[in-house]
Formats: sequence, C-alpha cells, structure tokens
Amino acid sequence: MAWHRAQLWALAALGALGLVGLGSGAPCWAQESPAAASAVSPHTAGRAAALHEQIDALIESAAVGPLAGLCSDADFVRRAYLDLTGVIPTADRVEAFLADRAPGKRQALIDQLLASDDFLRHMTQTLDVWLMERKPEKAVKQAEWEAYLLRSLAEDKPLDKLLQELLASDGSDGSLRPAARFVLDRDAEPNLVTRDVGRLLLGMDLQCCQCHDHPLIDDYHQEDYYGLYAFVMRTSLFTDAKSKQVLLAEKADGEASFKSVFDGSGRERVVPRLPKGAAVWEEPTFPAGEEYLQKPDKTSRGVPKYSRRTELARRLPASRVFARNLANRLWALVMGRGLVHPVDYHSAGNPPTHPALLTLLADELMQGGYALKPFLRELLLTRTYQRACDAPRPETINFADVAARLAELKRQVAEQQPSLGPLKERLAAAKSALTTAQMQRAELAAQLPKLQAALAEASKQRDAAVAQRQTAEAALQKTRQKADLLAQAATTLSTAASQLPEDKTVAELGEKLAAHSSQVASQLQAAEKTLHQAQQAETEAAQQHAQAEAALRQVQDAMPSAARLAELEAAWLDQERAVAEAQFELAALRGRIELAQAILDYRELAASDPEKAASRYATLVDRWTVAGQVAPLRPLTPEQLAASAMQATGVWSAELAAAQAKAEKSPALASAPEDQRDRLKRQLVQQELLSQLRGKLSEFVRQYGGESGQEFQATVNQALFFGNGGVIDGWLKPAGENLVARLAKIDQDAQLAHAMYYAVLSRPASAEEVQQVATYGQGRQDKPQAIAEMVWALLASTEFRFNH
Repeated sequence: MAWHRAQLWALAALGALGLVGLGSGAPCWAQESPAAASAVSPHTAGRAAALHEQIDALIESAAVGPLAGLCSDADFVRRAYLDLTGVIPTADRVEAFLADRAPGKRQALIDQLLASDDFLRHMTQTLDVWLMERKPEKAVKQAEWEAYLLRSLAEDKPLDKLLQELLASDGSDGSLRPAARFVLDRDAEPNLVTRDVGRLLLGMDLQCCQCHDHPLIDDYHQEDYYGLYAFVMRTSLFTDAKSKQVLLAEKADGEASFKSVFDGSGRERVVPRLPKGAAVWEEPTFPAGEEYLQKPDKTSRGVPKYSRRTELARRLPASRVFARNLANRLWALVMGRGLVHPVDYHSAGNPPTHPALLTLLADELMQGGYALKPFLRELLLTRTYQRACDAPRPETINFADVAARLAELKRQVAEQQPSLGPLKERLAAAKSALTTAQMQRAELAAQLPKLQAALAEASKQRDAAVAQRQTAEAALQKTRQKADLLAQAATTLSTAASQLPEDKTVAELGEKLAAHSSQVASQLQAAEKTLHQAQQAETEAAQQHAQAEAALRQVQDAMPSAARLAELEAAWLDQERAVAEAQFELAALRGRIELAQAILDYRELAASDPEKAASRYATLVDRWTVAGQVAPLRPLTPEQLAASAMQATGVWSAELAAAQAKAEKSPALASAPEDQRDRLKRQLVQQELLSQLRGKLSEFVRQYGGESGQEFQATVNQALFFGNGGVIDGWLKPAGENLVARLAKIDQDAQLAHAMYYAVLSRPASAEEVQQVATYGQGRQDKPQAIAEMVWALLASTEFRFNH
C-alpha cells in the first residue's frame, strides 16, 4: 500500500491529526429534517413538561444569537451509536435509518440503543475509565471489575448504589469484591482516596487543600479536604494469611487534624464532613473493648461496629454536591462538555454556563433514584443534543434582536444585583450562628472531662458515705440487740437474786451483769453517735454529688446538641446554596451580556475589517458552542476510535462472533436455569468481547489516551501510528468478509463509493466523492489495494476522528 499512499498522505495524515476533513460531504452541512423535528415535539398542553423539554426551554431562552438547526439523520445515527454503544453503526443500520420515514424514529433508536447489550459494554468501559482512569490492575483483576460493572448495569443498578458499593465494600464478600477495587487498587492510601473521591465523585479537585486553603479557588478549604479525609483515614490494607487476598481493614478510632503550612492555623480534631455538606456531629459509642465486630490482631483485620468509610458511602445519595457532579458528568458524556467545565472544578469561581439547568438536572437525578438510562434518554431527546455542529452563517444573525437582548440582560442584572446583599447577610448570619454554636460546643466540651471527673469522685464519695452509714446502722442494730438481751438477762437475774438473797454467786453475777450493761449502754451511745455522723456525711456527700451532677447537667444542657448543630448547619447550607445560585445566575447573565456585546462588536468590525471579523466570528462560534447553541466537535475516545475502526473494516463482527462462540461454551451458561440463559449469554458475550478487545485497544489507548477528561491534543505519533503502524494495515488486508474484501467485489463506482462511505463515515458519498473514488481506482490493476488505500484515507480523516 505504501507506494500509493503518497497521493493521500498530505490530506489524510492531517486528518489523523484532527486538522482537516476529507471530502465535500461533511455531515455537519446537513439541514434539519422533518423526522428530526418531530422526534422532539414542543410542550404538549395539559401535561407537565418532560425533562428534555425543560432542558431545551432553559437552553434556548438563554441563547444569545442564532441557534444551529438539528443535525442530519446521518449525523444523528452516528452520534447516537457512538454515545450509547461506543462504536459507529454498521452500513446496513445507517441505510435503514436514513430510509425510515417514521416521525419518531430518533426516539425509537435511542430506546433501542439504551436497551442493547452494546450499551452495557460501552458504559462498562465508560465507568472504568471514569472511576479507575486506566490504572493497571492490582488487588482486583480487570476482567472481574468489568464483569461487576457490566452485571450492575444489566441489573439497572442505580448509580448512587453502585458508587456506594465502591466505598463500602471491603473485599471480603465474593460478589462485591470487585467493587472494592476503587479503594484497594489505590492501596487504601487515605490521601489518594480522599483526592479521588473529591475529584471523581464530588467534582472538586481538593489536592492543594491537603497542605493549605487553595490559593486560587476561594471556596476550596483545608477543612473541606480533611473533613473528607476523616471518613477514610482509618482504612488500610490487610492481607489475609489463608486466602492471600488483600482486603480492607479499619480501625474504630483515630481523628483527623491539620495545620496550614502557610500560617499554622488548623484544627486539632476535624469532624467528618462531605465538602459543602452535612457533618457527622455525633457517632455511635461502645463500651471499651466492644468497639469491634472483629478485633484486629496479627492474623485478623479490624472490622469495627461503626465504619466511617461506610458512613461516607451512606451519605452520598443525599449530597447535592454528589448529585450535581453526576448530573454534570453525564451531561458532559453526551454533550461533549460539562455545564461546569472542567468537570472536577465545581467552585464559585467557575460557575455553570446554565445554573438553573444544572440545578434541574441534579434534582431530577436525585428524584429519579439516580437511574442511568432514563436520565440519558431525556438528554438525547433534547434539541440541544440533536443540534448540528455547523456554525450559523453571519447573515442569519438578527442584530436588532441581539441589541434588544443586550438591553434586557443589563436590566436583569441591575434588577437582581441588589438582592445579593441581603442573601449574603443572611448567609453571614447563618454561618455566624453555626460557628458560635460550634465554638460554644467546643468550649463547653472542654469542661466536660473535669466535670465528669468531679461527678465520678462525688459518686465515689457518696457511695462510700452510704456504705459507712449502712455499716454504722448495722453496728448500732447489733449493739442495741445486745443491750436488749442484757436488759432481759438483768431482769431475770434480779428476780433470781431477790428470791435467793443468800446466794452470793447470784449477787456477784448481778453486779457483773450490771457493770457489763453499763458498758454496753456506753457502746450504744457511741454507735448512735457514729450513725448520726455517718448520716450527716452521707447527706453532705449526696449534696456534693447533686452539685456535681447539676454542674455537669448545666454544661450539657447549655451545649448545643448534635441535632441543633445539624439544624443550624442545614440553615447555613441552604443560605450558601441560595447565594451560590444567585451569584451563578448573575455570572451567567454577565456572560450573556459579554456575548451580546461581542456579537454587536463583530457587526462593526465586519464593516471595517472583514479579515479580522472572520477571526472574531470563529470566537463567537466557540462561545455559542459552549452555550449549547451549536453542537461541539468531539474527538473519539481511544476506545471509540478503535472499536469504530474495527467496525468500519469488518474486524468487529469477527470479534463478536468469536465472543459469541466462546460464551456458548461457558460452564456458567450450561448450569444456568433455562429462563436465565438468554440474558446470561448476552452478558457473557459482552464480557468476552471486552476481554478480547483489551489487547487490541491498548495501542489506541497508548496513542490517544491520557487521563480521563483530558482535552484532545493531536500528535505526530498519532499520525505515524495511522500511517505506518501495522494495526490498521492488518485490518485493511482483504480477508473473509471484511470491508475491503466485500468492496472489492463491487463493480459499479457509485455503489462502491456509497458502500465505502456508509461503512466508514455513516453516510452516503456525495457526487464529488463518487467521482473521486472512480478517479482514484481508474486503471488500477490492484483493486483491493486501491480500495484499502481509500478506506485508510477515510479512517485517517477528521470526519472519522471526531463525533459530530
């Protein structure tokens, strides 16, 4: 193929770099089709607006300047397949969709793709890249992790539950062990886990806050970082001696603290708290020695009765920060850009382009139980998603309307700006009330140990006094009984003495008894005195105990309760949210004012300097794209690019057939109940396909990959990979029923061109492209080679490289 490639290199290699397109039939030139328009009808009277209708209303009411029309059916089918299945459609499916005249065909295709097995595979890859960022496997194998994600998606597991499992699982439960990979494969290193939970699950990159408040982001604080860190700092790795498995262990104690490296300020004890969310003001307590379900030792990992890591997982679904992050990431997944962008940069200084829309999406996601498919369905049904990537032409701009809109936007800012002051005052008051309560609680809490010790000592003294009084009572009773017995004996002896006056022995006994009775009487008086003293001591001890108890109760009663702190905190968070939303809305209005002014400035520049105006217009198009008025061009992910190249060349179908054959022989399938086999087989096919593709995708990931969410940056190595690498060449060698082999059997130039373009670019060839194909193949004796070169050029083009 190399000797003919020089003719295509200048155009196609630049295409691989993402710099130019190939051919005159670029799909972004298409106009809105009647079928597309009917697929997303306007609000229907008598019913509540669907989410997709509310989205379009918010986007379009905020638009400044023209809106792009809906994309062509060819663009839509390719776009939907890439976004929902990760691979371009086959030529047959494209032709069938373009030929379909049903008014609701776009909605039908969305529903079909969401219900497909390909959706499960693609979302498994998407979640893997998002959550593990292409990290190499460690404690959990990649295949097990993918099987877990695929199974969860097949079960329609809500996203919040899936993400909860990632945090709460410790690796000991076989069915959930793969979920523990999120923490296990990060070595349970608390700072790494804290940073990644912040970035990936909460949309806040708090890394700088490990050492100090963020120097560039005013509302990222060190306390945010360590509030999150407090949830995971007790977790560590533990290798089980018997199974040799790496598991998660957790301590029942340990507190987070921090000091700023800038000024030394900090906290001795940080309460666990989600950033911009509720704190854990009160935790369960257990008697000493009873804190663990499984006590840690050299052979056993610690499993506490109360797990802070599990508490973190439990709190996620109720967190608005969590909901906004998920809504924003799902929006970015299908729209190409987050409402907050970058997606891990949610902050006051980086407002969403459409604040009310992000709030709506977060609310709908929470109220919908974090269900993935219904949410994505609504996004794809929008005109915003289905908009064309073509920039509206300058002549379509209604400058008078823009000028009127500018005046209206300025009026809105002037009207809303004054309301910000009172909101900030209420926020300051709510924050002050919470801070005061926290300080009061901390100050009073500092007194508790001394008061509790005093009460314990008073209890000890009281108990001792009670014991002494009880001893004195017993002694008095014993002495009194003795005195009574002696009195009885004295009476009897006195009677005997009177009847036996001559008996000296009796007389002597009487004298001795009288003396002894006198002695016992003295002892009785002493015992009574001792009891009286003991009773007084007991009364004093009881009074001291009551005083100590009252002093402790007074402090405890004065101390704000956990419930009170939570109430004050909720009020503060509500006010903070109100201020943030007001600030975001003002920022959005000011952004629209800037855009309106830029449009009007362009009009003046176009009259004086058309060359500069052309450059200025490109900037306007960029801003319209950010605002959702024009669809963005999106580079395919490495996984999408590889799968689509395999689909186009016919390699994908062979891989799928191999995966199906292997799944048929699976022992798990043979042992499954009859009514479950079909569903299980489909899952096994996708799991096997993921496994088979892993090696083939690795080179694409190496060339086109990077960190999740990394902006597209074309490189020379990518062009060399496409131009000289053996991977693409191997797929283009005619074999079996692959694309080149099938095309080589076609004699008609037009039929050949259309078949080639349908397979690679998901659209028919234009008349000019048909002629180009005919010219390039004219006189060639090596027809398969010529076809392979043309297919290669299409694969290397910008049109193939981007989702449009």
